[in-house]
Amino acid sequence: MQFSKVIHCNNTINSDNSNNRTINSSNTTIGSKHITIDSNHTTTDSNHTTIDSNHTTTDSKHITIDSNHTTIDSKHTTIDSNHTTTDSKHITIDSNHTTIDSKHTTIDSNHTTTGSNYITIDSKHTTIDSNHTTTGSNYITIDSNHTTIDSKHTTINA
Repeated sequence: MQFSKVIHCNNTINSDNSNNRTINSSNTTIGSKHITIDSNHTTTDSNHTTIDSNHTTTDSKHITIDSNHTTIDSKHTTIDSNHTTTDSKHITIDSNHTTIDSKHTTIDSNHTTTGSNYITIDSKHTTIDSNHTTTGSNYITIDSNHTTIDSKHTTINA
């Protein structure tokens, strides 16, 4: 085992060829794991972990963390103060909107869209489009004066 000590500008470098170790005041690299450490970064072996004050990336899951964002693995979850997106269901949350899948969106605590034309207001009321609202399973309110009770009966000025 051979050691050499060389002083350059207040940095000390020690070399040990048996395990490929280089040490100075800012960096450490050790053997086949290729660990590099300075004040902001750590990179480690086949998992490729990088750490600084804002970011962490780890192995095949590719986790990135800073003050506003978390991205985790194949499900692609991003979290900040207003948004959450999770896996194949693509849930987006902000103060007013939750999208569950491509057909269902909760607008607020009282309103849910179902498909491109249907808004469920509560358990008994659904707005089909800008002119039609269902009331219960059989009643469709067309406007303020007309309600279709079933396919054969319509009230006028009900």
